[in-house]
Amino acid sequence: MRIILLILIVFNYLSLFKSDCQKPSVYPGAAKQYLEGNHTFLTRDSYEKVKDYYQKEIGKNARDDTRGPGLSCSFVYVPRKPDPDAVFITWHRGRSLATNSVFSELGKLIYGGVLSQDRYDEIHDQYGYLSRCYYVQVKDENGEITTRDEITFQKYRQKVGLGGIDSIDEVMERAKELMMQGKTEEGTELMRKASENLQKGIGKATSADAVEIWLECLEELASVAYPIEIRLQIIGN
Repeated sequence: MRIILLILIVFNYLSLFKSDCQKPSVYPGAAKQYLEGNHTFLTRDSYEKVKDYYQKEIGKNARDDTRGPGLSCSFVYVPRKPDPDAVFITWHRGRSLATNSVFSELGKLIYGGVLSQDRYDEIHDQYGYLSRCYYVQVKDENGEITTRDEITFQKYRQKVGLGGIDSIDEVMERAKELMMQGKTEEGTELMRKASENLQKGIGKATSADAVEIWLECLEELASVAYPIEIRLQIIGN
């Protein structure tokens, strides 16, 4: 009887030890946040679903962090270098400067008389959460590392400011190529039209059309935003 009891005690101990010493896994279906590095991930699943996943994995309750906006919690595993030994889950604690820039542009339209304060407040109530979301890193057309929200903002800023032209630089480069090929009239005409569109764009930037373009931008930001960040971190010494 004592032998059986001893076996059960050892078995339970080993089960707990195994659970404690496992390293945290990558949340299923999560996207890598950074191009370089493999310890930070983003997901659109609910906060409770992600929290429950790691709670079941480690077999312990989370340590909740009630400071600041949004939600946050962590799970600490028994250190096992060089593997991560903790999981930090945050919901709506990001900081999107690009989204804030969109609302800054909309704010200017209030002073321009093309957007009412009430309508601005409605838009902010609907999309304001995007400024606290997370966005994956990407490379821009020059190969520089940036974020998906910044790429989206720049795209729509060009649309607002250039009368629908995707890139004034591309137009000028095309005109230059035409002139080098001896097609001076075509190149000149292209530059003339680009100049006209640029002037229209200046007007558009302060018109009701700009409101609709920025709303399209917010819709696209919503489609690429992630409310949850999951960090697998080493905290053990």
